[in-house]
Order: sequence, then structure tokens, then C-alpha cells
Amino acid sequence: ACCAGDLNADGTCCESGNHALDGACCPASAPHVNGCGLCTADETTVMQLDSNSKCCAASAIAGGVCCDGEVDECGECQGTGDCPRKIGLVLSVPDVSTAEDLFASGWVQTLI
Repeated sequence: ACCAGDLNADGTCCESGNHALDGACCPASAPHVNGCGLCTADETTVMQLDSNSKCCAASAIAGGVCCDGEVDECGECQGTGDCPRKIGLVLSVPDVSTAEDLFASGWVQTLI
């Protein structure tokens, strides 16, 4: 028996109780709706729309768009795994007030 919310547009029963983005009833063989609004048999399939409204696995999105190849550990489509690295750098210079003092301190050898 169908509840009122499980009816198709034509008044027939939607057995799965779920409707795809286009309004069609998901069949009993694919009763789940993924992130793209499509019916699927597996409720754990994580699909979503990219920035171009293309549907793909969430793990295949790189830079906001679906990648037709492999996404590397850096999140780059067809990347080589050479991720940019951030390096912190702290420089200290002697306490000087003029350029002459800086040269005299030995920190700077030549004037460019």
C-alpha cells in the first residue's frame, strides 16, 4: 500500500518511495537517489554535480569539475603527485639603522 507522498504524478504507487530529479519514481531495483538526483541501487555511491552540472563520483572531481582520468593525492586531474609544498622561512638581520651599518656588520658583502 502506498502513502499519499509515495504516488507518481499519474496517481500510481511509487514502490521505492523515492523520486529522481526529473520526478520519475525510482524503481525497486534502484530505490536510492544520489547527489545528482539519479536513481541508484547502491545508497553508498557518492555522486554529485560538478561546476558544469556534469554528474560524476565525488572522488573524481578535481578543481570543481569531473575528471575523466585519475585524481592524484594533490587533487589534480591527471596529476603526477607532485604537490606544491609550503615552507615557512624566518630571516633575521642585525639591528642596523643605515645601509652603511648593514655593510659594516658583514651581513652584506657587495652592493648590487
